[in-house]
Amino acid sequence: RVHTAELANSVMSLDRDLLIRIVTAEPHAPRCLVERHPETGSFAAMVALCPDLELADERRELIFVVDRSGSMLGENIAQAKRALQLF
Repeated sequence: RVHTAELANSVMSLDRDLLIRIVTAEPHAPRCLVERHPETGSFAAMVALCPDLELADERRELIFVVDRSGSMLGENIAQAKRALQLF
């Protein structure tokens, strides 16, 4: 199967990250992708296993390192703060 995507705006500034969000109907289903090189005939494969684990709560220490350089000003650092609040 082949899927396509279009940008909502015809002009896009490349001064920030381009984020593409892909949602699958079955996020925990195993996936295997195989691609053949058209000239050499060699193959590349990728296997993704995302088990739906239910683990017991445990005490642990987590250390996060966050970039605070100028590129993180504004919305970027705000997104990082929101992400860290999940932990």
